[in-house]
Amino acid sequence: MDVQVRMVGLGALSKQVQAQVGSRTVTTKADQDDAVISVQAEQVRDEGTLSIRAPRLSDTPSVSTQTRDGQTYFYAQLPVPVSSQARPVPRHIGLVWDASGSSAERDRSKEWALLDAYLGSFDDVTVHLQVARDQAEPVQVFHIQRGRWSALRQHLEALPRDGATRLASLAVPPGVDLALMFSDGLGNWGHGGLPTSTVPVFSVQATPRADTARLRDAAQRSGGMLLDLSALSTTEAVQALRTLRSRVSAVHSNQAQDLVLESIWPQAEHVTVAGRLTGPQATVVVDLLTPQGQTVAREVQVKPHPTQVGTLAGLRWAQMRMAQWEADRPRHRAALQRLATDWGLTSSETSLLVLDTVADYARYDIDPPASLRAAYAELKAQKQAQTQDRRAAHLESVVTRFGAEVSWWERVFPKTSPRRAQETRDRESAHSLRLAPSVVAQEADFLAPAATSAARAPAAAAPLAKSGAKPEQGPVA
Repeated sequence: MDVQVRMVGLGALSKQVQAQVGSRTVTTKADQDDAVISVQAEQVRDEGTLSIRAPRLSDTPSVSTQTRDGQTYFYAQLPVPVSSQARPVPRHIGLVWDASGSSAERDRSKEWALLDAYLGSFDDVTVHLQVARDQAEPVQVFHIQRGRWSALRQHLEALPRDGATRLASLAVPPGVDLALMFSDGLGNWGHGGLPTSTVPVFSVQATPRADTARLRDAAQRSGGMLLDLSALSTTEAVQALRTLRSRVSAVHSNQAQDLVLESIWPQAEHVTVAGRLTGPQATVVVDLLTPQGQTVAREVQVKPHPTQVGTLAGLRWAQMRMAQWEADRPRHRAALQRLATDWGLTSSETSLLVLDTVADYARYDIDPPASLRAAYAELKAQKQAQTQDRRAAHLESVVTRFGAEVSWWERVFPKTSPRRAQETRDRESAHSLRLAPSVVAQEADFLAPAATSAARAPAAAAPLAKSGAKPEQGPVA
């Protein structure tokens, strides 16, 4: 398999980038503003992993631009001053606990280790527990002294893990200094996302099957952060809970829009921002909030270079924009689908397709490469005409059937019509014919005993004849 690694903004420092596959040195080349490392499969034969050593980014901003379909996008990395200090010891901690059925998939051993290391370090703290599933339970309060939180753990262990998840029920209890939210962020009941919070929320993720974008967004909107226990050790997670750091509080520009941050937390003392220009050039300003509560502004000038045409700035902007929208998927579902389709990216609303011919592009409404656009437009026009013809034929059929229905209901069917009277006589005649055999059988059964009695009458009357007496005449039936 061929591999290509592109390091944005390191084109001028490409000679300082060192890359190796096992013991084999791989050459790094400059491609405009970027440094590119390419490894072909035939060049290596199971020689080990690819390792790259890159220089530290300079103190000057790195900017890459790309023009596509008349729109100019930029991707910039700004060096920013980063400071940190210990977080004031909280007196009240909110613990939001998702106890729905999917919570059974979370790694409880890692969650217990985090709570034990964090809560076990307090001499006196009050925990406000909010348990939630499809509904939020009443808040319960636990007083922890000298790090003894066994009563809280026993209560959490005894909670049934069942039911649906209403994200809106995962609200931070009032009156706390900060909150920890243990959830996978997967909602399957009701509408709405995770509630906003006025205090920092640290989203704790302990399962790979989680909505990471939603958990990260909810945390960063409150000034907290995502603690992914599969990537962080317990010590690193506790350190993040105890530390105040500089973070981005706002980003704005005079001639750029659709601005998006990779994270509010600087990485390697740099902030990554992308957007779309609305003028020939723009000034982008990033405001940082220090642990002391002060705001520090840093700016970068974005101006496309006429001789340098990048190919990654727009793609990186699209990826960052999609990550932002994924946090509120129901609201941005249509926009996600459009953006992913335009840039050929996978998302929760799109998947990869193998498109061999221009007919495949037309079938799935996906914009083709420039070489196929003329044929694509012709096929789309034919498809649209066929669709309109089918709709017109269907509408005409509906109108015709509706007219026939109306005509039937408007007809008059009199009760005394000759046709209906004749139908009634025919039914009565058929009914009488069906009854005739049974009536004859009943009459034969009735007459049979009378015939037998008549045959026996002379024998019984013989004595009377000898004596000269006349038999009595019975009533005539």
